[in-house]
Amino acid sequence: MANNHLVLIAGESTTGKSACLRNIRNPEGVAYMNLEVNKALPFASKFKEANITDPLQVAAQFTALNNIKHIHTVVVDSLTFMLDQWKSKYLHTAKDTQKAWGLFAEFFKVLMTDHVANSNKGVIFTAHTLTTLNDQTHMMETKVPVQGALKNNGIEALAY
Repeated sequence: MANNHLVLIAGESTTGKSACLRNIRNPEGVAYMNLEVNKALPFASKFKEANITDPLQVAAQFTALNNIKHIHTVVVDSLTFMLDQWKSKYLHTAKDTQKAWGLFAEFFKVLMTDHVANSNKGVIFTAHTLTTLNDQTHMMETKVPVQGALKNNGIEALAY
C-alpha cells in the first residue's frame, strides 16, 4: 500500500518550512510531532502537538494516531532533527557504531514502509537542505543530507 498523501517540505534553516504549515485546513485535525523541542511553531496553532525526544516515539505516534478519526494530517518536524536525535541517543552511546547506523537505516525503512505508507492520514515531513558543489559535474546540488547507509540512496528513495 502506498500513501498518496505524502509531502516533504525541504529548505535551508529559517526559510519558512514550519511557517507554511499555518495554511493547513482544519488545523484541529493536525497532529504535529515537534522533534526540534526547543523551537516553537512561529504561529499560534490549534494542532495537537507532541514534543518528541526519541525517534522511536515517531513510529509509536503513527500507530496511535491511525485510530483517531478526527486527525487528518500528521506532521513530522523535522527529519533532520530525527537523525540528530538518533545520533545523540543511539550512535554516540553505541559500542558498535556500524551496527548503530545499520539500526538507523532499518528504523527509517520500517517507519516509511510500515507506518507512513500504511497510514490513513496525510503525512508532511520537514527537512533541512544542504547545497554543495558536485566536483564531477561542476553543478550545485541541493539535497536533504543524511548519513549512514541511507546516504547512498537519499531520503527521496524511501518516499512510499
